[in-house]
Amino acid sequence: MSDPFQPTDVQKAEVSEAIKYWRNVLFLSHYRITPMFDAYDEADPDTRAKCDPNSIYKFATVTFMPKFFTDGKDGQEQSVIHELLHCVLEPLAMLYRYLLDGKLVTRQQYRDAIEEVVVHLTTAFQKLEEERQQEISDLRAEVERMKAAGQTSGTSQAQSAG
Repeated sequence: MSDPFQPTDVQKAEVSEAIKYWRNVLFLSHYRITPMFDAYDEADPDTRAKCDPNSIYKFATVTFMPKFFTDGKDGQEQSVIHELLHCVLEPLAMLYRYLLDGKLVTRQQYRDAIEEVVVHLTTAFQKLEEERQQEISDLRAEVERMKAAGQTSGTSQAQSAG
């Protein structure tokens, strides 16, 4: 690793907030995710960020390079999402590494890894849907309150006019 890159305090806070937000959305609140900063990735100087997840102990280090901060907010957000999805997919990546190392993987290990990822994604999407339904419910309640307030003020206006 090269000399550590030190972003500004504002940049660090923005990264931390993005990780916090997407960690919640992607149902990774059980993961301890640590942001790190480095000057560049020797293997790929165009790298914006990289994630080193551990799905067994539920922690990850996400390293951000200076190139990350040259992207706009949308690009930075996309990079954070991309890196955190490595945590979700780590059970499968671990099996692939076993195979590449010449180790045997049982059918059950494969099924378990697939199931872990699918259950994780299902839970994350279900949580998003619950939040969406709550927002819809809140909006409907607000519309009903506004209608009731309009009817009440309209009724009192008609009474005072008569």
